[in-house]
Amino acid sequence: MSSEGDIRVVVLNPGTTLGQALKYVGLVMTGGEGKARIAGGEVRVNGAVESHRGRRLVNGDEVALGETSFRVSVWNREDTSRSPG
Repeated sequence: MSSEGDIRVVVLNPGTTLGQALKYVGLVMTGGEGKARIAGGEVRVNGAVESHRGRRLVNGDEVALGETSFRVSVWNREDTSRSPG
């Protein structure tokens, strides 16, 4: 995992899956690549290998693929200060 000082925070919509997030942040180019990397045990969520690409990410989840990681912040429609777009 990354140290606290250099971890990237990514704002996602509620209900975003692990596979969607990997593609959104550019760690994989296609859904098929994401599926293969998850199935191959290359992706960790909160330090543990995650094998379900349909896992819904929640606030505070830390996702890592290789040496690259990001922390999830789920966008709340009532909180306009973290708009995803």
